[in-house]
Amino acid sequence: MKILVKGCLVVVAIWFLSGCSEEALPPLKIGSNIWPGYELYYLARNIGALDEQQARLVEFANATDVSHQLVNGNIQAGLLTLDEAIRLEQSGLPLKVVHIVDFSRGGDVVMGRKALEEGESLIGKTIAVEGSAVGALMLTSFSKHIDVSIDHLNVQYIRVDDSEKAFNEGADFVVTFEPFRTKLLNLGAVQVFDSSFVPNLIVDVFVVREDAINAGSRQQIQHAVNGYYKAKRYFENNNAEAAKLMAKRLRITPEEVISSYDGIALASEQDNERMLSGETPDILDSIQAINDILLSINLISDSVTPTELILTDPILAEPITN
Repeated sequence: MKILVKGCLVVVAIWFLSGCSEEALPPLKIGSNIWPGYELYYLARNIGALDEQQARLVEFANATDVSHQLVNGNIQAGLLTLDEAIRLEQSGLPLKVVHIVDFSRGGDVVMGRKALEEGESLIGKTIAVEGSAVGALMLTSFSKHIDVSIDHLNVQYIRVDDSEKAFNEGADFVVTFEPFRTKLLNLGAVQVFDSSFVPNLIVDVFVVREDAINAGSRQQIQHAVNGYYKAKRYFENNNAEAAKLMAKRLRITPEEVISSYDGIALASEQDNERMLSGETPDILDSIQAINDILLSINLISDSVTPTELILTDPILAEPITN
């Protein structure tokens, strides 16, 4: 009888504890494609600064896939260019920009079979480009640079991870970015245009579905943002070691990893405070400028309200103590 009573008490105790314990939140799923700027989050995971029980990184082949998964609700967050975020917002998916990741200052490129020559006619040339907003922005900017209407170019839409294939199959130009830029250079391609010609047009951001933001997910987002800054500090202080870790995923050499950041300005804590906080955050101007370009090339049908894309109480860096 004693044993029976003891057993009952144990069962009751277990039931009581399990009933009172708070169920753990599932990790925030963050989608991304391969891009050196986003790699800082993966580096954070590698050095133990990102706990996948809180924030789980999910890799996709390209930004289009990340956007689709966000729309379908299979992921709650994504690393995207700001123009992609604007397109999703305009299409009816409310998003919030919670972190500025980097600024492309030459990282997005147009690669050609040879250097551009003055007076050369480029009408009818084939240009391979991903059917994404950033691809359209680069295509539009390049067509203005060479003074040839897009209508007079043979535009071939590809997935960005097919950049090498498009070049090998004869495309005259390929719109791409790292690490595919380095791979095309190794095939003999020449860089003929890049995002430094159009500064601040391409900004990479960490976005979260508005319906996924709550007290619990804010902690997860904060954890991921803090991980980014820890990885950034590690990259800056241990360049060679960090490059070895990153080379495995980017599938280029450690030396090429380091050079791939030549065209990328990684966002600092100060950049994020300037861009996301205050009465008139700087990101509002960027959203409006990109919005106007996307409207002019019919990639969106109506303007977005810039303030709707940012949090009123932004998630900024917490002090790093280790």
